[in-house]
Amino acid sequence: MTLLQLQDLVARLYADRDVRRGVDGSIQSLAGGVQRLPAALDGDDLEEQARVLADIMVDLTSVAIGLEVNLEEATRLHIHGCPECGNNPCDCN
Repeated sequence: MTLLQLQDLVARLYADRDVRRGVDGSIQSLAGGVQRLPAALDGDDLEEQARVLADIMVDLTSVAIGLEVNLEEATRLHIHGCPECGNNPCDCN
């Protein structure tokens, strides 16, 4: 699945929810998922780890949709190396 396909899927699945909660609500949900990640990674439950990572990905995608950001275009900033130092691999500390 491409990032554009993911954005299309998330838009179809969660458009009503995302309109109700707005970008701020999507950001809060994303932050909640990131807060759950360390606990999921500490355990041995690979399904839970995948579930939390998928939730984070969907919430990040919802934020991008709300901001009208195409994630495929946005990630092209990294195609030739780190956008900060310009190297591949990154040499930033």
